[in-house]
This record gives sequence, C-alpha cells and structure tokens, in this order.
Amino acid sequence: MLNLNRRLETYLSWVKVLEEENALLVKEIHVTRCNNHGALTRRKCMEEELRQARLEVDAAVRDRFLTQLEVGKLTEELEALDMQRQREAQAKVKAKTMLEQSRRELEEEHRVQIWLREQVNQLYHEMRLLV
Repeated sequence: MLNLNRRLETYLSWVKVLEEENALLVKEIHVTRCNNHGALTRRKCMEEELRQARLEVDAAVRDRFLTQLEVGKLTEELEALDMQRQREAQAKVKAKTMLEQSRRELEEEHRVQIWLREQVNQLYHEMRLLV
C-alpha cells in the first residue's frame, strides 16, 4: 500500500511538473505571438512541443487514474483480509475458551477418579475388616 502511495505521489508530482511546463510553453507561445518575432517554423516547433507536453499530461492522467483504481482494489483486498483476520481471531478466542473448558472438565474427571479410588480403597479396607 505504501509503495502504491509512493507511486501515486510520483505520478502526481510528474503531472504537476508537466502542467507547469505546459503553462510556461503556453506563455512562451503567447509572448512569441504578441511580439511577432517568431517565424512560422519556430511556431510549428513550439506547437509540436506543446502537443507532446499535452500527450505526456494525458498519459500521466491515465496513469493516475489506473493507480487510483489499483489503490481502490488494494483497499478492498485489505478490508477483506482484515475481516478474515477478525474471524480468525474470534475463532482463536472460541478455541481457547473451549480448550480451557475441556481442561477444567479433565481436571474434574481426574479429581473424581481420585475420589473413586479412595472410595474403592476404603470399601476394600472395610471389606477386609468385615472378613
């Protein structure tokens, strides 16, 4: 997610630089037109540069859009993973509770067995005394 954020930041800064460059080119074209010092070939060259800059801006905007789509998908995936993690945590708590209950039941069974052995021994001694 951090990597996507960094990529998005890079794309956004690139778009900003291209927009600034585009604005400078527009100003430069405007100044050249106002001064009427530019030759037709220079104008064509600048228009070509402006066209290239616009294409780069368009490409950056497309990349930004695709990055936003990726971020959305990754956000949904992270939410799904978080829900799965929560379910697993709940299952872990339930298993731990059941384990503790089973442990208590086992201890109780152990105490009952000890008591029963004592009872058997006591009855055995009583029987020997009676015999």
